[in-house]
Amino acid sequence: MKNTSIHKLIATLTISLVTLLSGCSLIDSGPSQEDINRLVKTALTTQFNNANNANLFSGILSKIIGTDQLVVNKIEKVNCKNDREKIYTCEVFVDYDIGTQDQPTQPGGAMPPFRSNQKIQKTMTFNFFKSDTGWQNTN
Repeated sequence: MKNTSIHKLIATLTISLVTLLSGCSLIDSGPSQEDINRLVKTALTTQFNNANNANLFSGILSKIIGTDQLVVNKIEKVNCKNDREKIYTCEVFVDYDIGTQDQPTQPGGAMPPFRSNQKIQKTMTFNFFKSDTGWQNTN
């Protein structure tokens, strides 16, 4: 009978401790998949736009060779580790296409299919910082 009471007490204390720590940064696992999706998509789009708009020639050339559009297919958090206070380094798998989307042949007509000229699938490293307003990409 005494052993059962001790086991119940240990179980209760364990559950209480886990509940207490769940709201604490001691067991924080870093940015969520949703945070990573938003931050990585923004980073890829910014990088893509900066490359295409580096100068007038780049923008025109990208349209001619069919690399004027970015389509993100998948962003997946592989792992994250806490490097410093509020900073996580995360490995993220990205799958995206660079290609072109022609305009409809008739106004209001159906869009032609997207033509992918370059498919990219790779794991990238990102650093994320937890600010007062949420997660930020520090890359």
